[in-house]
Amino acid sequence: YRQRQTGVLFHHAAVQTQPRPRPPRLVEVHSRDTQTVLVQEQSQQCSITTSTQMTSVGFYVYHARRLAAVGSHVIASYVRRWRAVRLVKELRRDKERRLAWLKERQRRSREEEEEQRKAELKRRRNPQRKEDFSLLYSYLERWRQEEVQRISSTLEGAERKAALCALLEEESRHIASLGSHQQASLLRLQDAATRALLLQVAAPCRWQGRDGMFLTMATPSSVRARELQELYEVIAARDPAPTSEERLEALMKLRDTVTGYNCQLTRDLVELIDREAELRRREVKPANLEGLKKRISTLFLQFVKTPTFNPATPHGVQPLQVCRACGGCLAPNQLTVSAGPRSAPRCGPCTVLENQGRLRRDLNPYRSLLARLRAVEERLHPQDHMTHLLEDMRYLVEVVWGGRSALSGAPGPQGLVMGPWEPRQAWSPWNCLLLTREENQAHLLVPDPHQAYGAALVRSVRLKHLLARNHFTQITSTLPRLQYALGNQLVARPIPMETGTAEPC
Repeated sequence: YRQRQTGVLFHHAAVQTQPRPRPPRLVEVHSRDTQTVLVQEQSQQCSITTSTQMTSVGFYVYHARRLAAVGSHVIASYVRRWRAVRLVKELRRDKERRLAWLKERQRRSREEEEEQRKAELKRRRNPQRKEDFSLLYSYLERWRQEEVQRISSTLEGAERKAALCALLEEESRHIASLGSHQQASLLRLQDAATRALLLQVAAPCRWQGRDGMFLTMATPSSVRARELQELYEVIAARDPAPTSEERLEALMKLRDTVTGYNCQLTRDLVELIDREAELRRREVKPANLEGLKKRISTLFLQFVKTPTFNPATPHGVQPLQVCRACGGCLAPNQLTVSAGPRSAPRCGPCTVLENQGRLRRDLNPYRSLLARLRAVEERLHPQDHMTHLLEDMRYLVEVVWGGRSALSGAPGPQGLVMGPWEPRQAWSPWNCLLLTREENQAHLLVPDPHQAYGAALVRSVRLKHLLARNHFTQITSTLPRLQYALGNQLVARPIPMETGTAEPC
């Protein structure tokens, strides 16, 4: 009963309860859209039905052409890849060579700077030539200016005057020390030059035969010159000093050599030889005979250089000119003349003395600039002759170009090169350009500098060329006056005397 009742009740409940209405479905359930995100349609039909739908003769021809086209594209792609790889390798090699070249140039630059520094330090520690002493005097002037500036900025009144007096005394001591070293160096250089001249005069004649071999022949003049040269070596020997017996033997030999000539020079030389021989017999100290030995060596050197006594000595008399500073008579090639309008010819010692006393400039960098420029111009333009002097190069570098490179402004004159503005034309003061070495090498490759550089640089270079032209063309107006002024002082013509006409000395 209960089950039946329950069943009845359940059935009754099932019949009586209304089902809940389901919401409407917006997406169709039984469709392939539930698994496919995007559907695309594309026709698979070829344009030529016979090539795909049936076998024919044309089908095989088309297929062969297609395979050939595909093969050429593949080969072209590989060729392009090979070319690209080769280009990349070449670029990499060029880069490596460029880096190696830059590294090598930097290394050479460092080595050159180190060598210049060592050479300058050696010149300062052991000066030998006049250029070395000019460098020392330039450093002395720089030190004096720095000290004067320091004293003027820190001291006043009596303390400043006392410091300036102490500075003057110290400068005088330095100048005296440099002067003593310079005098000793000058004596050594003169001795070396004399010995080189005697060796050159005593050398036998030498010429090249037809077979290319060099032949030598001793002439009576060269034999006579060799004997005099060996005798001078014994007379002027200092280290090691000869003994008293060796010295007396050399003096007697020298007396016999000069006795055969009767002139004032030989008479003075014989008198000095007899005096020294007598003093040595009296056992006078050798230190007291140094002056006498020097006088004998000087007179005998004059005897050797005279063509009358030594036929191997070069003959000929050069016209002499007078130095305006010291009044000495020298050959024209021993005088220096600048392009200035008020310049007068001066000898080398006077020029050096004026530089040491007043200017104290180091002209060695300008000498290197001038030598390099002359070498380049002789190679490129052998028909043109460089007539400009050292002072003219200094004026161009310091005054016209301001001591700096025209492109980069690098200071100089160390490391700078003077070259032509237009490389195809010969160098001149109004066709010059001051650059570094790298800039000069690149400038020589420029065909037309007026088109390669900017208007401001070209205008600046033209202005400097105009200044140089105005300065150096002044010598043309003063040259006739200078020649007329020096013409009356030439000593090349015979000088009338009371008893006759004397030959020029």
